[in-house]
Amino acid sequence: MLVKQNTATHVPIYIVQDDHLTPQTGLVGTDFTVHQISKNAAAFGALTVTITERAYGWYDLTLASGDCDTLGVIVLHFEAVGIDPIDIRDLQVVAIDFTLATFTLTDGSVTAAKFAAGAIDAAAIADGAIDAATFAAGAINAAAIAADAITAAKVADGAIDAATFAASAITAAAIASDAITAAKIATGAITSAKFAAGAIDAAAIATDAIDADALKADAVTEIQSGLATSVALATVQADTDNIQTRLPAALIMGRMDSTAIVTEVGSGAIAEASFQDGAITAAKVEADTYQAIAGYVWEEDATTHTNPDTFGKYVADLWNAFGGTTLGDILDGINNVPSGVWAFAHESGRTAKGVMVRLDALMTGKATGLLGVLATFFRSDGTTKAIEATQDPTLGTRSQASTIGGD
Repeated sequence: MLVKQNTATHVPIYIVQDDHLTPQTGLVGTDFTVHQISKNAAAFGALTVTITERAYGWYDLTLASGDCDTLGVIVLHFEAVGIDPIDIRDLQVVAIDFTLATFTLTDGSVTAAKFAAGAIDAAAIADGAIDAATFAAGAINAAAIAADAITAAKVADGAIDAATFAASAITAAAIASDAITAAKIATGAITSAKFAAGAIDAAAIATDAIDADALKADAVTEIQSGLATSVALATVQADTDNIQTRLPAALIMGRMDSTAIVTEVGSGAIAEASFQDGAITAAKVEADTYQAIAGYVWEEDATTHTNPDTFGKYVADLWNAFGGTTLGDILDGINNVPSGVWAFAHESGRTAKGVMVRLDALMTGKATGLLGVLATFFRSDGTTKAIEATQDPTLGTRSQASTIGGD
Protein backbone atom coordinates (compact mmCIF):
# COMPACT_ATOMS: atom_id res chain seq x y z
CA MET A 1 0.00 0.00 0.00
CA LEU A 2 1.32 3.45 -0.96
CA VAL A 3 1.18 6.19 1.60
CA LYS A 4 1.75 9.86 0.78
CA GLN A 5 4.57 11.35 2.78
CA ASN A 6 3.61 13.55 5.80
CA THR A 7 -0.04 12.68 5.39
CA ALA A 8 -2.23 10.81 7.91
CA THR A 9 -3.61 7.60 6.46
CA HIS A 10 -5.95 4.72 7.32
CA VAL A 11 -4.71 1.13 7.26
CA PRO A 12 -7.25 -1.77 7.42
CA ILE A 13 -6.06 -4.72 9.60
CA TYR A 14 -7.57 -8.15 10.34
CA ILE A 15 -7.08 -9.62 13.87
CA VAL A 16 -7.67 -13.27 14.95
CA GLN A 17 -7.50 -14.95 18.33
CA ASP A 18 -4.55 -17.08 19.36
CA ASP A 19 -6.30 -20.15 18.02
CA HIS A 20 -5.29 -18.66 14.61
CA LEU A 21 -8.87 -18.93 13.29
CA THR A 22 -11.44 -17.02 15.30
CA PRO A 23 -11.84 -13.32 14.49
CA GLN A 24 -11.10 -11.08 17.48
CA THR A 25 -13.68 -8.45 18.32
CA GLY A 26 -14.05 -5.69 20.92
CA LEU A 27 -10.48 -4.42 21.00
CA VAL A 28 -9.50 -0.77 21.67
CA GLY A 29 -6.18 0.99 21.47
CA THR A 30 -5.24 0.49 25.08
CA ASP A 31 -5.64 -3.31 24.80
CA PHE A 32 -2.39 -3.55 22.85
CA THR A 33 0.58 -4.24 25.13
CA VAL A 34 3.13 -3.82 22.26
CA HIS A 35 2.77 -1.22 19.47
CA GLN A 36 5.95 -0.42 17.46
CA ILE A 37 6.87 1.22 14.10
CA SER A 38 10.01 1.04 11.87
CA LYS A 39 10.53 3.65 9.17
CA ASN A 40 12.60 2.83 6.09
CA ALA A 41 14.30 -0.10 7.85
CA ALA A 42 15.28 1.97 10.87
CA ALA A 43 15.02 0.70 14.49
CA PHE A 44 11.51 0.15 15.93
CA GLY A 45 10.00 2.93 18.02
CA ALA A 46 6.80 3.57 19.94
CA LEU A 47 3.59 4.08 17.98
CA THR A 48 0.37 5.65 19.25
CA VAL A 49 -2.44 3.21 18.45
CA THR A 50 -5.70 4.61 17.24
CA ILE A 51 -8.06 1.90 16.03
CA THR A 52 -11.75 1.65 15.27
CA GLU A 53 -13.52 -1.73 15.09
CA ARG A 54 -15.47 -2.33 11.89
CA ALA A 55 -16.76 -5.95 12.08
CA TYR A 56 -15.80 -9.59 11.59
CA GLY A 57 -12.35 -9.01 13.11
CA TRP A 58 -11.58 -5.99 10.89
CA TYR A 59 -10.28 -2.76 12.38
CA ASP A 60 -9.31 0.68 11.00
CA LEU A 61 -5.80 1.69 12.12
CA THR A 62 -5.10 5.41 11.79
CA LEU A 63 -1.48 6.55 11.22
CA ALA A 64 -0.70 10.15 12.05
CA SER A 65 1.20 12.37 9.59
CA GLY A 66 4.24 12.10 11.80
CA ASP A 67 4.18 8.36 11.41
CA CYS A 68 4.47 8.85 7.60
CA ASP A 69 7.22 11.49 7.49
CA THR A 70 9.97 9.22 6.14
CA LEU A 71 10.08 7.92 2.59
CA GLY A 72 10.40 4.20 2.34
CA VAL A 73 8.78 1.08 3.80
CA ILE A 74 6.88 1.21 7.11
CA VAL A 75 6.79 -1.93 9.27
CA LEU A 76 4.25 -2.17 12.17
CA HIS A 77 4.17 -4.75 15.02
CA PHE A 78 1.28 -5.24 17.55
CA GLU A 79 0.70 -7.65 20.50
CA ALA A 80 -2.32 -8.11 22.84
CA VAL A 81 -3.66 -10.78 25.23
CA GLY A 82 -5.53 -13.58 23.47
CA ILE A 83 -4.63 -12.66 19.87
CA ASP A 84 -1.99 -13.67 17.34
CA PRO A 85 0.83 -11.09 17.01
CA ILE A 86 0.19 -8.66 14.14
CA ASP A 87 2.93 -7.64 11.62
CA ILE A 88 2.19 -5.16 8.80
CA ARG A 89 5.01 -4.62 6.26
CA ASP A 90 3.38 -3.59 2.98
CA LEU A 91 3.21 0.15 3.56
CA GLN A 92 5.35 2.35 1.23
CA VAL A 93 5.70 6.08 1.95
CA VAL A 94 6.10 8.04 -1.27
CA ALA A 95 6.15 11.67 -2.31
CA ILE A 96 3.22 11.23 -4.72
CA ASP A 97 -0.38 11.16 -3.72
CA PHE A 98 -1.81 8.35 -5.80
CA THR A 99 -5.26 8.88 -4.37
CA LEU A 100 -5.75 11.94 -6.60
CA ALA A 101 -7.15 11.69 -10.09
CA THR A 102 -4.34 14.00 -11.30
CA PHE A 103 -1.22 15.14 -9.62
CA THR A 104 1.67 17.51 -10.26
CA LEU A 105 5.31 16.61 -9.88
CA THR A 106 7.55 19.15 -8.25
CA ASP A 107 11.02 19.67 -9.65
CA GLY A 108 13.30 16.94 -8.47
CA SER A 109 10.49 14.90 -6.92
CA VAL A 110 11.09 12.00 -9.29
CA THR A 111 14.70 10.90 -9.67
CA ALA A 112 16.42 7.71 -10.67
CA ALA A 113 16.96 6.97 -6.99
CA LYS A 114 13.21 6.75 -6.46
CA PHE A 115 13.00 3.63 -8.63
CA ALA A 116 14.44 0.27 -7.85
CA ALA A 117 16.81 -1.23 -10.39
CA GLY A 118 14.77 -2.72 -13.22
CA ALA A 119 11.51 -1.35 -11.82
CA ILE A 120 10.59 0.16 -15.18
CA ASP A 121 11.16 -2.01 -18.20
CA ALA A 122 9.34 -2.84 -21.44
CA ALA A 123 7.18 -5.40 -19.68
CA ALA A 124 6.04 -2.82 -17.11
CA ILE A 125 4.71 -0.45 -19.79
CA ALA A 126 1.50 -1.36 -21.56
CA ASP A 127 1.38 -1.26 -25.35
CA GLY A 128 0.47 2.24 -26.49
CA ALA A 129 0.79 3.64 -22.94
CA ILE A 130 3.33 6.19 -24.13
CA ASP A 131 2.58 8.10 -27.32
CA ALA A 132 2.93 11.64 -28.63
CA ALA A 133 -0.13 12.77 -26.63
CA THR A 134 1.53 11.55 -23.40
CA PHE A 135 4.09 14.34 -23.56
CA ALA A 136 3.29 18.01 -23.15
CA ALA A 137 4.61 20.41 -25.79
CA GLY A 138 8.30 21.00 -25.09
CA ALA A 139 8.40 18.27 -22.44
CA ILE A 140 11.35 16.60 -24.14
CA ASN A 141 14.17 19.00 -24.91
CA ALA A 142 17.94 18.98 -24.77
CA ALA A 143 17.92 19.86 -21.05
CA ALA A 144 15.63 16.92 -20.26
CA ILE A 145 18.07 14.42 -21.75
CA ALA A 146 21.22 13.60 -19.81
CA ALA A 147 24.53 14.12 -21.58
CA ASP A 148 25.17 10.38 -21.82
CA ALA A 149 21.54 9.28 -22.15
CA ILE A 150 21.89 8.51 -25.85
CA THR A 151 25.15 6.94 -26.94
CA ALA A 152 26.16 4.61 -29.76
CA ALA A 153 26.28 1.72 -27.30
CA LYS A 154 22.67 2.37 -26.21
CA VAL A 155 21.27 2.31 -29.74
CA ALA A 156 20.83 -1.17 -31.20
CA ASP A 157 22.22 -1.90 -34.65
CA GLY A 158 19.61 -1.02 -37.24
CA ALA A 159 17.35 0.63 -34.65
CA ILE A 160 17.37 3.87 -36.60
CA ASP A 161 16.54 3.64 -40.28
CA ALA A 162 14.58 5.63 -42.87
CA ALA A 163 11.27 4.30 -41.54
CA THR A 164 12.09 5.63 -38.06
CA PHE A 165 11.65 9.22 -39.21
CA ALA A 166 8.47 10.83 -40.41
CA ALA A 167 8.47 12.55 -43.76
CA SER A 168 10.32 15.87 -43.52
CA ALA A 169 11.23 15.09 -39.89
CA ILE A 170 14.85 15.94 -40.59
CA THR A 171 15.29 19.42 -42.02
CA ALA A 172 18.01 22.03 -41.87
CA ALA A 173 16.18 23.74 -39.00
CA ALA A 174 16.03 20.47 -37.03
CA ILE A 175 19.79 20.01 -37.09
CA ALA A 176 21.90 22.21 -34.85
CA SER A 177 24.69 24.16 -36.52
CA ASP A 178 27.36 22.08 -34.79
CA ALA A 179 25.44 18.80 -34.74
CA ILE A 180 27.43 17.29 -37.58
CA THR A 181 31.18 17.84 -37.50
CA ALA A 182 34.16 15.83 -38.65
CA ALA A 183 34.90 14.88 -35.03
CA LYS A 184 31.40 13.40 -34.59
CA ILE A 185 31.61 11.14 -37.63
CA ALA A 186 33.48 7.89 -37.07
CA THR A 187 36.19 6.88 -39.50
CA GLY A 188 34.66 4.87 -42.31
CA ALA A 189 31.11 5.85 -41.31
CA ILE A 190 30.47 7.46 -44.68
CA THR A 191 31.04 5.22 -47.70
CA SER A 192 29.76 5.16 -51.26
CA ALA A 193 27.19 2.55 -50.21
CA LYS A 194 25.57 5.11 -47.88
CA PHE A 195 24.53 7.29 -50.84
CA ALA A 196 21.81 6.49 -53.34
CA ALA A 197 22.76 6.49 -57.00
CA GLY A 198 22.84 10.09 -58.22
CA ALA A 199 22.49 11.49 -54.70
CA ILE A 200 25.47 13.75 -55.17
CA ASP A 201 25.30 15.79 -58.35
CA ALA A 202 25.83 19.38 -59.41
CA ALA A 203 22.43 20.42 -58.02
CA ALA A 204 23.28 18.91 -54.62
CA ILE A 205 26.42 21.03 -54.24
CA ALA A 206 25.85 24.65 -53.31
CA THR A 207 27.42 27.40 -55.37
CA ASP A 208 30.97 28.11 -54.14
CA ALA A 209 30.76 25.06 -51.85
CA ILE A 210 34.18 24.00 -53.13
CA ASP A 211 36.57 26.92 -52.75
CA ALA A 212 40.23 27.38 -51.92
CA ASP A 213 39.58 26.81 -48.21
CA ALA A 214 37.79 23.53 -48.97
CA LEU A 215 40.75 22.14 -50.91
CA LYS A 216 43.64 20.37 -49.32
CA ALA A 217 46.93 22.27 -49.27
CA ASP A 218 48.53 20.10 -51.95
CA ALA A 219 45.41 19.95 -54.15
CA VAL A 220 46.55 22.89 -56.27
CA THR A 221 49.94 21.26 -56.76
CA GLU A 222 48.29 18.04 -57.91
CA ILE A 223 46.11 19.92 -60.40
CA GLN A 224 49.03 21.93 -61.74
CA SER A 225 51.07 18.78 -62.28
CA GLY A 226 48.62 17.82 -65.02
CA LEU A 227 48.78 21.23 -66.70
CA ALA A 228 51.48 23.03 -68.67
CA THR A 229 54.06 24.68 -66.42
CA SER A 230 55.01 28.31 -66.71
CA VAL A 231 58.28 27.28 -68.39
CA ALA A 232 56.41 25.23 -71.00
CA LEU A 233 53.96 28.09 -71.59
CA ALA A 234 56.85 30.50 -72.08
CA THR A 235 58.23 28.21 -74.81
CA VAL A 236 54.84 28.05 -76.52
CA GLN A 237 54.50 31.82 -76.33
CA ALA A 238 57.93 32.32 -77.89
CA ASP A 239 57.05 29.99 -80.78
CA THR A 240 53.73 31.77 -81.26
CA ASP A 241 55.42 35.16 -81.37
CA ASN A 242 57.89 33.82 -83.94
CA ILE A 243 55.07 32.49 -86.14
CA GLN A 244 53.26 35.82 -85.97
CA THR A 245 56.30 37.63 -87.31
CA ARG A 246 56.11 35.41 -90.39
CA LEU A 247 52.45 36.07 -91.13
CA PRO A 248 51.39 38.82 -93.55
CA ALA A 249 50.23 42.04 -91.95
CA ALA A 250 46.72 41.73 -93.39
CA LEU A 251 44.46 38.70 -93.47
CA ILE A 252 41.63 38.07 -95.91
CA MET A 253 38.49 36.95 -94.04
CA GLY A 254 40.70 35.66 -91.23
CA ARG A 255 42.97 33.72 -93.61
CA MET A 256 46.35 34.32 -95.17
CA ASP A 257 46.43 35.62 -98.74
CA SER A 258 47.98 32.88 -100.90
CA THR A 259 49.63 35.48 -103.13
CA ALA A 260 51.34 36.89 -100.09
CA ILE A 261 52.72 33.45 -99.27
CA VAL A 262 54.07 33.06 -102.83
CA THR A 263 56.00 36.32 -102.59
CA GLU A 264 57.54 35.14 -99.32
CA VAL A 265 58.95 31.95 -100.93
CA GLY A 266 62.43 32.68 -102.25
CA SER A 267 63.74 31.70 -105.66
CA GLY A 268 64.77 28.03 -105.68
CA ALA A 269 63.26 27.45 -102.23
CA ILE A 270 61.33 24.47 -103.56
CA ALA A 271 63.67 22.16 -105.47
CA GLU A 272 63.63 18.54 -106.58
CA ALA A 273 65.26 17.57 -103.26
CA SER A 274 62.28 19.06 -101.46
CA PHE A 275 60.09 16.14 -102.54
CA GLN A 276 60.39 12.53 -101.44
CA ASP A 277 60.59 9.84 -104.09
CA GLY A 278 57.11 9.04 -105.32
CA ALA A 279 55.59 11.98 -103.46
CA ILE A 280 53.80 13.20 -106.59
CA THR A 281 51.91 10.49 -108.43
CA ALA A 282 49.32 10.50 -111.22
CA ALA A 283 46.59 10.03 -108.62
CA LYS A 284 47.66 13.24 -106.88
CA VAL A 285 47.61 15.36 -110.06
CA GLU A 286 44.35 16.96 -111.15
CA ALA A 287 43.05 15.93 -114.59
CA ASP A 288 43.44 19.40 -116.09
CA THR A 289 47.01 19.73 -114.81
CA TYR A 290 48.32 17.64 -117.73
CA GLN A 291 46.60 19.95 -120.21
CA ALA A 292 48.01 22.99 -118.47
CA ILE A 293 51.56 21.59 -118.56
CA ALA A 294 51.24 20.63 -122.23
CA GLY A 295 49.93 24.10 -122.97
CA TYR A 296 52.87 25.80 -121.26
CA VAL A 297 55.34 23.51 -123.10
CA TRP A 298 53.91 24.11 -126.53
CA GLU A 299 53.60 27.83 -125.98
CA GLU A 300 57.19 28.12 -124.75
CA ASP A 301 59.53 30.29 -126.88
CA ALA A 302 61.69 27.53 -128.41
CA THR A 303 64.35 29.97 -129.70
CA THR A 304 65.56 30.63 -126.15
CA HIS A 305 66.58 26.99 -125.48
CA THR A 306 70.32 26.64 -126.24
CA ASN A 307 71.54 23.82 -123.94
CA PRO A 308 73.18 21.14 -126.19
CA ASP A 309 71.53 17.75 -126.59
CA THR A 310 68.23 18.86 -125.11
CA PHE A 311 64.76 18.44 -126.61
CA GLY A 312 64.30 22.19 -126.47
CA LYS A 313 67.57 22.78 -128.36
CA TYR A 314 66.52 20.47 -131.22
CA VAL A 315 63.11 22.11 -131.40
CA ALA A 316 64.81 25.52 -131.53
CA ASP A 317 67.15 24.33 -134.31
CA LEU A 318 64.19 23.05 -136.27
CA TRP A 319 62.44 26.35 -135.73
CA ASN A 320 65.44 28.28 -136.94
CA ALA A 321 65.99 25.93 -139.90
CA PHE A 322 62.51 26.70 -141.13
CA GLY A 323 63.18 30.35 -140.64
CA GLY A 324 60.36 30.91 -138.14
CA THR A 325 57.95 28.37 -139.51
CA THR A 326 54.85 28.16 -137.43
CA LEU A 327 54.22 25.37 -134.99
CA GLY A 328 51.57 24.06 -137.35
CA ASP A 329 54.24 23.68 -140.08
CA ILE A 330 56.43 21.60 -137.78
CA LEU A 331 53.52 19.43 -136.71
CA ASP A 332 52.49 18.97 -140.30
CA GLY A 333 56.03 17.92 -141.17
CA ILE A 334 56.29 15.44 -138.29
CA ASN A 335 52.93 13.94 -139.18
CA ASN A 336 54.14 13.33 -142.76
CA VAL A 337 57.43 11.64 -141.89
CA PRO A 338 57.24 8.16 -143.52
CA SER A 339 56.32 5.36 -141.16
CA GLY A 340 59.52 3.58 -142.06
CA VAL A 341 61.57 6.35 -140.44
CA TRP A 342 59.59 6.15 -137.21
CA ALA A 343 59.70 2.35 -137.23
CA PHE A 344 63.46 2.37 -137.70
CA ALA A 345 63.88 4.79 -134.83
CA HIS A 346 61.79 2.51 -132.63
CA GLU A 347 63.58 -0.70 -133.70
CA SER A 348 67.01 0.76 -133.08
CA GLY A 349 65.98 1.94 -129.60
CA ARG A 350 65.90 5.58 -130.55
CA THR A 351 63.84 7.91 -128.47
CA ALA A 352 61.98 11.02 -129.57
CA LYS A 353 65.33 12.75 -129.22
CA GLY A 354 66.80 10.51 -131.94
CA VAL A 355 63.92 11.29 -134.27
CA MET A 356 64.41 14.99 -133.67
CA VAL A 357 68.13 14.61 -134.50
CA ARG A 358 67.14 13.24 -137.86
CA LEU A 359 64.63 15.97 -138.40
CA ASP A 360 67.36 18.45 -137.55
CA ALA A 361 69.69 16.87 -140.10
CA LEU A 362 66.91 16.88 -142.61
CA MET A 363 66.12 20.56 -142.04
CA THR A 364 69.69 21.86 -141.84
CA GLY A 365 71.08 19.96 -144.86
CA LYS A 366 73.65 17.97 -142.86
CA ALA A 367 72.61 14.63 -144.39
CA THR A 368 74.62 12.98 -147.19
CA GLY A 369 73.98 9.84 -149.24
CA LEU A 370 70.64 9.20 -150.82
CA LEU A 371 68.61 6.36 -149.31
CA GLY A 372 65.64 6.82 -151.61
CA VAL A 373 63.08 7.69 -148.97
CA LEU A 374 61.08 10.72 -149.93
CA ALA A 375 58.88 12.67 -147.52
CA THR A 376 56.65 15.54 -148.28
CA PHE A 377 55.83 18.11 -145.54
CA PHE A 378 52.60 19.99 -145.91
CA ARG A 379 52.47 23.48 -144.55
CA SER A 380 49.38 25.03 -143.08
CA ASP A 381 49.12 27.45 -146.05
CA GLY A 382 48.84 24.56 -148.55
CA THR A 383 52.41 24.62 -149.90
CA THR A 384 54.72 21.59 -149.62
CA LYS A 385 58.37 20.89 -148.84
CA ALA A 386 59.82 17.57 -150.05
CA ILE A 387 62.86 15.99 -148.32
CA GLU A 388 64.73 12.74 -148.90
CA ALA A 389 66.33 10.36 -146.39
CA THR A 390 70.17 9.88 -146.71
CA GLN A 391 73.06 8.54 -144.61
CA ASP A 392 74.19 10.82 -141.74
CA PRO A 393 77.87 10.03 -140.93
CA THR A 394 77.60 11.80 -137.57
CA LEU A 395 74.84 9.41 -136.36
CA GLY A 396 75.98 6.17 -137.99
CA THR A 397 72.46 5.28 -139.04
CA ARG A 398 69.57 6.46 -141.18
CA SER A 399 68.34 9.99 -141.01
CA GLN A 400 66.79 12.55 -143.32
CA ALA A 401 68.36 14.54 -146.17
CA SER A 402 68.09 18.09 -147.28
CA THR A 403 65.19 19.54 -149.20
CA ILE A 404 64.96 18.38 -152.78
CA GLY A 405 61.62 19.68 -153.80
CA GLY A 406 58.82 22.02 -153.04
CA ASP A 407 59.06 25.78 -152.70
